[in-house]
Amino acid sequence: MKTRRPDDLDELLARGGLSGPARERTLEAVLEVARGERSRFWRRLFYFATPAVATVAVGVMLLVRPAAPGFTPKGNPGAPLLEVACKQSAGPRCPRGGTLLFRVAGATAGGFLSAYAEPASGPGERVWYLPAGGEAAAVQATEAPQLLRLGARLGPEQPPGAYKVHLVLSKTPLDRAGALAPEGALATATWDLEVTP
Repeated sequence: MKTRRPDDLDELLARGGLSGPARERTLEAVLEVARGERSRFWRRLFYFATPAVATVAVGVMLLVRPAAPGFTPKGNPGAPLLEVACKQSAGPRCPRGGTLLFRVAGATAGGFLSAYAEPASGPGERVWYLPAGGEAAAVQATEAPQLLRLGARLGPEQPPGAYKVHLVLSKTPLDRAGALAPEGALATATWDLEVTP
């Protein structure tokens, strides 16, 4: 009599189909391949989707974030808009020796601009920008924004530090005392400024 292996006996009992152990081995092989494919799929998805999701998140943050504060005007919203900016930099900082530029928008009645700065905290000397050298800064009557031809150079009389810049638009030229108590002014504004060394 011939000795039979257990696999031969399983084949005989399966009557030409797959035997139980053969079916189990086949199923295990298929599942092993599927697990590898699924694992590879998730790994690929992780490698490609993570940078894409991060890029979208950064894009959303850039679109949704509020603008940097920079210079912020204060005063009557219906009045002409008075602005000050540094020629050498963007934002509320200006280097010593830099030039402050003055811009007026919505000045339908025209007028004259006065400007001075005071230290933001603590005592200190007031620094006058306009009128400069006895010359008043005339503002033309126009709704359109206009950059004044007179600027103010930040000289040695203004040490580095934080300042509040006060702007006053009036119907007539003001002297320093009049700019400090601007009764009947067309518009006033206060801006933050940091003078850097």
